Amino acid sequence: MGQGNIIGYEINEKTCQISFYNEEMAEPETMEVDADNYQIPLVIGKLRDTWAYGKEAKRLASLKEGFTVNRLLDKSLAGEKIEFGEESYEAVWLLAKFIEDQRDRVQRSGADGRAGADAAGNRSTDEY
Repeated sequence: MGQGNIIGYEINEKTCQISFYNEEMAEPETMEVDADNYQIPLVIGKLRDTWAYGKEAKRLASLKEGFTVNRLLDKSLAGEKIEFGEESYEAVWLLAKFIEDQRDRVQRSGADGRAGADAAGNRSTDEY
């Protein structure tokens, strides 16, 4: 069998949990947001040209900086569009962007299951 990764997502209205496995691992691992916390807030945000995900997006919302979108799953299923200033986003596109970022974090995290300091990164829009 060829070497590859299996990534599993559990998504609800407010959070997601991501587990992953590859043939070199004895058992699947789950990404940690903090020590013993595996629930990643299902929130995406943007401040100027930088996207924020999870915990960092929630921080933007609490500071009332940029814009944030929560309940991504519900909004995606309802086919909603999100307007912010002159920009418009399909909710399903935002959900896909969130999932893509988390997938990239799994690939970068290696075998320890930790996505850097937290599972809520920032990325410039220039990278997409």
